[in-house]
Amino acid sequence: MVLAGTQSMSFRDLQEIVATNYGNLSLHARRLESFGYVRIEKHFVDRVPRTDYHLTAEGRRALDAYLAAHPR
Repeated sequence: MVLAGTQSMSFRDLQEIVATNYGNLSLHARRLESFGYVRIEKHFVDRVPRTDYHLTAEGRRALDAYLAAHPR
């Protein structure tokens, strides 16, 4: 749900917000990408590698369906 409130988020920021380690976040992100829920974009900023995560339209639909099925 963190990505639902933003256009994109860096790996480092996402890791800090969800308070998990590198391996767990990386594994879960690749899994979400395999379902088409998240798009992972790798690039460089001032010669420093950066990985950004974006919620896809399919990911938004899946999140909305989950939230509808599990009201708070």
